Amino acid sequence: MAGEGELQSKILEYLRPYRDVWYMNKWGNAVEHGGTPDMILCIRGRFIAFELKNPNKSNDVDKRQRVEMKKIRNAYGLSYKIDSFDDFLTVFTELNKKKPLI
Repeated sequence: MAGEGELQSKILEYLRPYRDVWYMNKWGNAVEHGGTPDMILCIRGRFIAFELKNPNKSNDVDKRQRVEMKKIRNAYGLSYKIDSFDDFLTVFTELNKKKPLI
């Protein structure tokens, strides 16, 4: 896998057939709120944020990203750093097994 963009594309392709999963991905720009996670999902009534990192580098989340991830967790959402498709599949599979919240 070449990088974060490819990881994001692979995840989006995987999610496409799921009609009961809402998701959006962001493509960073100058006017966007800094630190916002790369992907936001709603799976079975749960708010989930994924911060994607390049699988070929040892990238960690930066300070703004850590702050936003903590805010999400403080609001009872879930946030994860994802640096491989296998990481994503593990999280997604577990969340998709859970009973819907509504």
